[in-house]
Amino acid sequence: MSTSERSDWCRRVDAAIAAGRYLEDPALYADHVGQCPTCRTHVDGYTVFQACLDRARIEAGADAEALGRDTSVVSRAFSRYRVARQIRGAAFGLAALVAVAASLWFVARGPASSGRADLSAARDSDAADADADEGSARLDPLDASRRAERLLAAVTRPDRVIEPMRLREDPALRRRFEAALSDAAPVVRRTALMVLTCANLGPNGTSIEAQLDAFQPSLEAPVQVAAAGDPRRAITDSLEAARVSMLVSMLSAAENAALRGDARVSSAQLVRLLGDPSDQVRAAALAALEGDAGYQPGVEVLELLRSDPVADVRMMAAHCLVTRRGDAGRATLLALFRERRDDALERTAASLVAKAPGAAEVARARAEDAAVPLDLRLTWALMLWRVDGSRLDPLIAEGLAATDGDAVYRLVALAREANWVDLRPALQARWRAVTGPMRRHVGGLLVTWDAASGDAVRYELAFEILAAHASPTDAVGMRHAAEPLLAHPDPSVAARARAVLGAGGDPK
Repeated sequence: MSTSERSDWCRRVDAAIAAGRYLEDPALYADHVGQCPTCRTHVDGYTVFQACLDRARIEAGADAEALGRDTSVVSRAFSRYRVARQIRGAAFGLAALVAVAASLWFVARGPASSGRADLSAARDSDAADADADEGSARLDPLDASRRAERLLAAVTRPDRVIEPMRLREDPALRRRFEAALSDAAPVVRRTALMVLTCANLGPNGTSIEAQLDAFQPSLEAPVQVAAAGDPRRAITDSLEAARVSMLVSMLSAAENAALRGDARVSSAQLVRLLGDPSDQVRAAALAALEGDAGYQPGVEVLELLRSDPVADVRMMAAHCLVTRRGDAGRATLLALFRERRDDALERTAASLVAKAPGAAEVARARAEDAAVPLDLRLTWALMLWRVDGSRLDPLIAEGLAATDGDAVYRLVALAREANWVDLRPALQARWRAVTGPMRRHVGGLLVTWDAASGDAVRYELAFEILAAHASPTDAVGMRHAAEPLLAHPDPSVAARARAVLGAGGDPK
């Protein structure tokens, strides 16, 4: 696989994780994840996140059913997680973007300007620690790019990992970033807003509205001039990436402000961005509108739900519709499912219609339709069980004969939530038959179920899975799934769990 192909696959994996849809088709990414240490780390982190949600549901006991039937809490968590991932990705790319801007400024000015550039660099070095310099009104693009670089460096580790949470520990540093929101240079404002938003310290709604009003989707003019040459495509892409990252960061800040109870950004400001050419911006605008208690979705959201070409945007539209319009939104979404199939949307939004009248009918029809993919039929079977407790034995038998990781994962999720203990031995055989990264995800669900059972026989099944996933990479996620075993009151059980998972290191 070439470097460019590898980079493209990295972006695909990150996008799937950020959208919460990696587990819908992990086999698609299996070859790349197996070869790429960075993507393997990202997938491991997502696995830990999923394991925490799984364990929380089981430990909730009687409350687990309510959580399963009303997914608004988890939906909101995933919504915020997706947007946060987009912001973090944009922040990581910002350092490169700043460097590109500075390089192009040198190119545009040519050799004759090198002396002035050296003087400018010296001036920047002398002022590197001066907070006031970060908010100065200078519009020299080279000065601006270097001020943005220094601002980002204040929250960047030597290994280039950005740590926005430093702002919560250092009031002076936070004030420095807040002051930079008023900088005359867009690249400095963009850097400050991204980092503040990642730390959930973004400005209030009134301030965000003003920034949206004043927002200009461009970098400094010299960069546009440089773009007229051969590198036009690369610079055009950089300009668009900067525009998208800035808008997404502002929209995430608007959502955070609403959740904190600060002044809200007007829905009119957010609605106009639903027509943005970037699917990331459309999705982030929907997330912000979902958090606006005064917003009532209209035709603008219904149009995205029905016809947006990007499944993630349709999913966000569905969540916004149901969160803001309640039963009426569920009825609208269910009517759409009756009207036509949308496999990608149904995989992530089927549970939203569980409370709608007639949901059981649609769920049963989908679950029994042989033309529907098996994993999606099992998804609808889970929703049907939540609605009326139905158990579709023919579909279960079909799932127990499957080796496809996605289908087995959905079957395990259904059996675990319904607590169909009679299926547990057969599900162990399905786990053994699954190959690739999905095998670990299936095993994690089974271990979480077994560890909370209090059944010594089930512990043996769990220990087989744990032993098979005892590598340092796999064991991180497995330790979270197996925490009840690691903290078991029987010292022999706890010691055995520690011995099996010891290679995984500290999950923290």
